[in-house]
Order: sequence, then C-alpha cells, then structure tokens
Amino acid sequence: MKKIIALLIILGASLWIIWHLPSKNDQAKIADFLSCQKAGRPIIETYPRVCQGADGKSYTEIVDEKALNTDPVVFSPDLSRPVTSPLTLQGEARGFWFFEQQFEVRLLDAEEQIIATGTAKTKSSALTVEFVPFNITLNFKKPRAKMGFIVLEKANPSGLASQNRIIQLPILFQAPNIDTKIDQLDVDNDKTSTSTPL
Repeated sequence: MKKIIALLIILGASLWIIWHLPSKNDQAKIADFLSCQKAGRPIIETYPRVCQGADGKSYTEIVDEKALNTDPVVFSPDLSRPVTSPLTLQGEARGFWFFEQQFEVRLLDAEEQIIATGTAKTKSSALTVEFVPFNITLNFKKPRAKMGFIVLEKANPSGLASQNRIIQLPILFQAPNIDTKIDQLDVDNDKTSTSTPL
C-alpha cells in the first residue's frame, strides 16, 4: 500500500513538473516583450512594462520616447501674459517625465539666474507613457528684468546623460504699478527737499 502511495506521489509530481515546464516551441516563440505579450504571459504594469516569460525570464518593453511628443504642456497661466508671484503652473507631462510622481521646476531671470525652484507633482499614476496632470506653485521676488524663463527638467534617477531632458519656456514678469512708483517718488522727494531761506 505504501509503495502505491509513493508511486502516486511521484507520478503526480512528475505530471506537475511536465505541465509547468515550457515547451521548446514556447521558448522559441518568446524572445522579447511583444512576443511574450502575444503569448498571453502576465504583464507587470510598471514603466516600462515587463512581461513574465514561461521560462522564468522577464522581458522589458522598449519605449521609443523620441517617437512621442514628449514636451510637457502648460495650460495655466497664459504664459503670453506677464506673471506675478505666487506663480501656479498647471499642465500635463508624459509619465516618464516623473520619478516618484514629481520632477523639478526652476524660475530664471533674463540672465538665467535662479530666482525660485520647486517640485511639480502629480496625484495620478505616472507609470505610463500617457500624459498625466501636474501642478506647482512658485513664490519669488520680482527681478529687475522684464523677461525670464520657466525650466521644466525631466526626472532622471538613472543619471544617464541620454535620459536628460529640459524644456525652457520664456515668460514676462509683470511691471510694478505705475501709480505706486509715482507715489513712492513723491515721498522720496518730500524727504529730501529742503526750504531755502529768504
């Protein structure tokens, strides 16, 4: 009786191994992400996506970022109009612009000196090649120059130069109120003026 049970256990284990081992045809068919996906293997929804092959190997999806329109889009404010502090940017960027759902933003003056920095963040999942929304608020002191730049920098945790990407958007700073400047000038004149004795 014990021998029969042992034989049944061995037979069951053998059938399980044979059932789960990939056939030579399956191994030959799966050579990359696309063939793995077509074979109906499990897909891990990361960025880039990963397909788990039957042979225990994983196949990473190759994404041609250059073939996509990768530039972020700023919806608000209207950058054709002068901006003031605080400056709140709202827009969309491809998922691969983010790392841990954020990327860096800098505000520069006309001489490209940094006057404010911050982190654009999204509440959506950035594990996609699609556009996801972002927002950021920058507080700054108005520079003397009328023009400046907003710099959006793609997150690059790899540190590879080939993965660097920067978008520089020109902006105008709102000039101080003219009436305020005149009032201040009058005050300064009152302070410095002296009466001439007769």
